[in-house]
Amino acid sequence: MVLGGITACGFAFTENALYLGRAFTDDQQQRLDSIGLGEAPSLRDFDSTVQTFVLRGLLSPFAHPLFTALTGLGLAVTLTTGRRRLARLAAPTGLVLSMALHGTWNAAADLGTHGFLLVYAVLMVPCFAALVCFSAWARSRAARHPGRAGPPTPRARAGLRTAARLGRRFAARLGGWLGGPAGGP
Repeated sequence: MVLGGITACGFAFTENALYLGRAFTDDQQQRLDSIGLGEAPSLRDFDSTVQTFVLRGLLSPFAHPLFTALTGLGLAVTLTTGRRRLARLAAPTGLVLSMALHGTWNAAADLGTHGFLLVYAVLMVPCFAALVCFSAWARSRAARHPGRAGPPTPRARAGLRTAARLGRRFAARLGGWLGGPAGGP
């Protein structure tokens, strides 16, 4: 969960920089166009840049880490539970929840400012708070029971090997589809 969250922070930083750069460039072009029309420059010329900064830099820096942490949580449950049914359902459930939350987040952008803030307050903040509380609980539980956190079980090691093998196979096929050196039918 932690590794996924940190990786998502790097992705979010890069994505935020790209969105902010695009908004600034668009605002500059609009400003140049308005100057060409004889209009005086104003602070409103950079509305899109300010709005992008507030939405992406202040309101949503933890969105991608939240989505990725849900997937990581599902994988962690899959690899550590002793119940076969839970092990089979946890990873796909974590991924589906992550995708659904991300889709809701993306769709909220089309709801206007009030709709976006409503989705943010009613869904995103509680989900993030629940994940923080769960992480604190899991950390305190691990501290109380240090013997439980040992080396990975044979089942967990087999699951990791299977995931790595499937990832390599997918990458090889993707490379073949895209015209790379590796691949197969």
